[in-house]
Amino acid sequence: MNPGALLRRRACVGLLLVVASTAQADFFNGRNLLIGERASLLGGAFTAIADDASAGYYNPAGLVQAPGFTVSAAADVYALYVLNRTERLNDQGDQLNLAFVRTVILPSTFAVSYRVHPRLTVAAHVFSPDRFRISSLNSIEAPVVARAIGLEQTYGGFSRSARFDQQSTLYGASAGFAVTDSFSVGVSLHYHLAQTSQAITSTYFTPASADGSVPADQATLQSDNEVTSGGLIPQVGLLARLPRGFRVGVNWQCETIVLHSQNVWALTFSSAAQGQAFETGTVRGDTRYPHRFTLGLGWQSTAVTVALDLIAYAPLDYDAPHEVLRTVGAGNRHREDAHVDASLGLEITLSDTFVLRGGVFTNTSSASAQFIEERINLYGGVLGLGVRKDGLETGFGVMGQFGSSPFQRENDQGFDTKWTRAQLMFVMGGSHRFFEK
Repeated sequence: MNPGALLRRRACVGLLLVVASTAQADFFNGRNLLIGERASLLGGAFTAIADDASAGYYNPAGLVQAPGFTVSAAADVYALYVLNRTERLNDQGDQLNLAFVRTVILPSTFAVSYRVHPRLTVAAHVFSPDRFRISSLNSIEAPVVARAIGLEQTYGGFSRSARFDQQSTLYGASAGFAVTDSFSVGVSLHYHLAQTSQAITSTYFTPASADGSVPADQATLQSDNEVTSGGLIPQVGLLARLPRGFRVGVNWQCETIVLHSQNVWALTFSSAAQGQAFETGTVRGDTRYPHRFTLGLGWQSTAVTVALDLIAYAPLDYDAPHEVLRTVGAGNRHREDAHVDASLGLEITLSDTFVLRGGVFTNTSSASAQFIEERINLYGGVLGLGVRKDGLETGFGVMGQFGSSPFQRENDQGFDTKWTRAQLMFVMGGSHRFFEK
């Protein structure tokens, strides 16, 4: 059998599981970062009350509420990510844990808006809704059958290393138009740039015995991907300001329309008994956001603001040969499930200068049965303080998310896998309104 056929035979049986269950639990959770300073401190409940330049993301119709020339910026500073992935390797209950701990500074928002007409406001923006990096290595000496790489051989130990880096950025422009004093419409057009890098190595090994009667043996499977994808995301929003301080916002963000993409992939297999094999190639590497529909409800008085967002995500299903998490699959299709999220925010004016803000939100997973080992739902909360003075509004607070999953397995050739995940971050940012117009 030639090396390429050997690699395909070994990898097709199990690399789907090895790669999918190792890379990350973050790939299918769309609210790891919340855009904007005020919006973040309200738990992302901003569709009905958007009033700064980050409205280009939540609801561009809200831009008409941003007077004059406004600059908005926000970042998650000193964000702490703690993830733990546990694999149950055999019937005796031996487990391999991969712990991912990282502190990072994550700029999420920079946007400017300008009211060019009493009824028209335009904006330009850079939003970073996702940035994720993990790197971990661990090993265990325990009896493990190498079914995940197509072998029925039992080895004396197992080692796993994983490195993953993913970033998505939205560059674009928005406009909001006040049709009447109480109703506005808005549009945004984002250029979605996604970049992903992956390297995963799984090694089954048997150490040599002290007397030399049992020779050392090992089998290793490695996958690598470098992916770049770019496309357009149109967006439309509506905002109605009703009597008694009530507001209703509706927002639709289109699925990414991919303009260009590239996925450079490689697979390497080596075994002391069966030699080595290597395959590589370059194919399309689409990375898409799904259709996102949001209904926002809000109520504002002179001292209190309450906001609620209900978000529905459409499913995804498209050709994705050799994609990240499925490097071996030449005929692979990427599938994600429809799912929903919600945010509830509260703002209380303490004085002319200080505003207390807080919110709770969900960050559910879109992972389909194809990626069941990555499915984990997160739940978060945030509490912070806003400071308003002379056209400058600054906010800062603490945000946390936590979630865990039960043991899950895609099929009998993989390992039972579960995740626990926690995020803690210090959020800060602000908006400056240079003049009213």
